Amino acid sequence: MGEIVLGVDPGAVDGAAVLVMHGDPETPPVGAINAWRWHRLGGKGSTLYEVVDAWGVRVEVRTLGEVGRRIMVQSHVHVPRWHLCVEGLFVVNDPKRFPSALTLAEATGQVMGPLCQYAIGEVMRPTAAVWRAKVLKLPRSTSAKAAEAYAVKALPGIVLGLGDLSGCGHTAEAGIIAYYGAVTVRRAGL
Repeated sequence: MGEIVLGVDPGAVDGAAVLVMHGDPETPPVGAINAWRWHRLGGKGSTLYEVVDAWGVRVEVRTLGEVGRRIMVQSHVHVPRWHLCVEGLFVVNDPKRFPSALTLAEATGQVMGPLCQYAIGEVMRPTAAVWRAKVLKLPRSTSAKAAEAYAVKALPGIVLGLGDLSGCGHTAEAGIIAYYGAVTVRRAGL
């Protein structure tokens, strides 16, 4: 049986999740079972989100918790349980950045709450610098924008079957986070 991992690149305004499976995740590619991306509709303060899955099905939901619930329900159709790997939050010691870090942490918690119901073991939380260095071989000093562009280009060789969502930066990063999780699970023998 292969490792099944749900990788999540969370965000308050937009984000993505990719469910992957591969019998031997030591070498890419792994196969995507499904993928989702979400974005906030309307301007700042809007509480309406659109969720799009790998087949192009679009659904509007009112909260980020509903985003997580939709992903959880659709994932559970394919597999009963999975390992969960979400990008860990890195907080810089700069008081000016604390409000945005807090907003991101709250959004991540809302999305992750429903997903944790079917997670196997502890949730993996690698920071962006860690998974980018391990999977993409990028230096820790690479900017987020440059890393996202590189992830979009690298994704087709790492995760197969994402279709039109593969060009989305958050989807690319979620897929690579899922791959990182699959490798981590295999090496740990979980």
